[in-house]
Amino acid sequence: MRKTILILMALLLPVAAVYGETLTLSTYYPAPFGSYDRLRLVPRGTAPTCDASLIGSIYFDSVTMDAKLCDATATWGPLAGLWDQNVDDVYLKHPTAGTDYFVGIGDDAPDAVLEVAADNTSADLLMLSTDAGNDGDAMIVKGNGRVGIGDTDPGSMLVVQGAGISDETSSLLVVDANGDTMFFVRDDSRVSIGQTGTMDNELEVNGAIDIEVAGRDSVVRFQDTTGGTWYTMGIDRSDGGRFKINFGGSLGASNDFEMTPTGDVTIGGSLSINDGTNEGEFQMDWVPDVTRPGFYATYAP
Repeated sequence: MRKTILILMALLLPVAAVYGETLTLSTYYPAPFGSYDRLRLVPRGTAPTCDASLIGSIYFDSVTMDAKLCDATATWGPLAGLWDQNVDDVYLKHPTAGTDYFVGIGDDAPDAVLEVAADNTSADLLMLSTDAGNDGDAMIVKGNGRVGIGDTDPGSMLVVQGAGISDETSSLLVVDANGDTMFFVRDDSRVSIGQTGTMDNELEVNGAIDIEVAGRDSVVRFQDTTGGTWYTMGIDRSDGGRFKINFGGSLGASNDFEMTPTGDVTIGGSLSINDGTNEGEFQMDWVPDVTRPGFYATYAP
């Protein structure tokens, strides 16, 4: 029997070789429903057709170096779904025009385009670092809501820590639309308004200062911390809006100098005059004149 089969095969093979142009062998091995440890798609530079009949097809894009999926809209999109990649850029695909995706980290129902929640833990919400070894040295948002810029453990709701007294390294610089300085806080605690550069005092202002307070006194106080001496100057609203300079910490306590809104001046002490060579007290005596009584300058040889 074996010899007969072999003889038939020997006779038929030459005939197939003469009269057949193509020999197609089909196999289902390995089985399509089996298990695979890898699947290779041959990269291609141009996208194949993607229409309603090909939804679910996949190809590997040799240009963007990622797999593409013919999605439910019959367009090629990222195989990963919402996320996409363009060379070194990884981004969340924008949804339909006029809508936005809300992304939640630690929150399964975010109420903003990005919401990060620490779930009442002490975990840090956000870190911006100059490198992998300096966690949060550029900026950090703590789980309790405190923000540190240059400070990884802020003790207040906002802490800005500079690294030097130059314009580039100080704590805070606010500029206008032209780049001119509006407000500058140097890292040695000196503050300026309207300038940077040389600062010789704790506060320097390049421009005028207006002190306006509605319904109460506008006051500036000066203190000699060594001797504990206070001087106060300002507008006393309780006394008709008079401008006063007083010895002590309260406006109007002694009324050493007063000026009314009409320009009348009252001095509560003696007045000395110094012309650079001579110094003396300016003296005035009360003259009970019938027509014009008042204080008049006197001469005492």
